[in-house]
Amino acid sequence: MITIQELANALYGVWRFMKFDHRAIDYFENSVSAFWKSFLAALFLAPFQVIEQISEYTRLETPPSAIAYSLIEALQYIVLWLAFPYAALWIADRLERYPNYLRYITAYNWFQIPIGLVSFIIIMFANVGLVSDASTSYMLTLILTLFILYAAFIAFSGLDIGPWVAFAIVAVDILVSLLIVSLGSGTYG
Repeated sequence: MITIQELANALYGVWRFMKFDHRAIDYFENSVSAFWKSFLAALFLAPFQVIEQISEYTRLETPPSAIAYSLIEALQYIVLWLAFPYAALWIADRLERYPNYLRYITAYNWFQIPIGLVSFIIIMFANVGLVSDASTSYMLTLILTLFILYAAFIAFSGLDIGPWVAFAIVAVDILVSLLIVSLGSGTYG
């Protein structure tokens, strides 16, 4: 179980990363325990994902079975949370940065909370018609841009690598995510 102090350190570390503080990585433990605890971010964001998926489901013209949709979305959510850490493990090993891997993924996972919450708010505002499609596209593009910048900075700081390699790692993350989402959405026909 995570302690209040560990959670506070993680969230404060994320805040420091959002200020592009290179020493923000120091707020994350480099341990197997911290690594696994960071996946609590997925549990925290899961209810928001469920609400978003229910909203998306109700907007489908010809929705699939609710059970099939729920199972596919739940599986996709789990795979999305596990695929990049696995790919990053392989990358960190090839870059000879494995000693930094646990701390990097710990920081990266906790960073998903602010990105996930802001994205959720934008998507929900769009789904209920409070924001136009053009505004939604603009805001989601801005969020994606911020994600790329911050995720690269976290990789740069966490793995102690060059900035271009950090951006390449973020590109791998995005490509893996797009592949998983396209495979999941392709099951609806």
